[in-house]
Amino acid sequence: MLEVPRIFEDLNSRSKWLALWVISRKKGLSGRKVAEEAGLSWAPAKAALDYLAEKHFVLVQERGRQKAYFPNEDHFLFPALRVFFRLLEQVADDLFKELKDFLAPEHTLLAGKMGRHVLYLVFKGKLPPEEKIRSFLALKP
Repeated sequence: MLEVPRIFEDLNSRSKWLALWVISRKKGLSGRKVAEEAGLSWAPAKAALDYLAEKHFVLVQERGRQKAYFPNEDHFLFPALRVFFRLLEQVADDLFKELKDFLAPEHTLLAGKMGRHVLYLVFKGKLPPEEKIRSFLALKP
């Protein structure tokens, strides 16, 4: 039987990954701000932050009654996580660039955002046919 790498046991929840992603992008946020940025309620965010601090993925600084969270850049996985998160963001950027090129000039794509489960697109003027976007994304109707 294949042994599961320890990182998958340590980072075994959506809350932990989201909190770590937010902290790697915006250093020094409070726990509540991390929760807000990650789209999490306070309890799961707090549990994730406590666990990440316990496992030394993040560093905690006391600021009065608040705590500020920072990525632990000395953690042996930090360089790999930084690359992983950068590649995830690059995938979204590349997708929107290719989609803009695919749709042609008559459909001006102003903005795009990829949520955890939804792709948001904002167009100026005439909307492209849905089937054209679906065919680009290789989605079935």
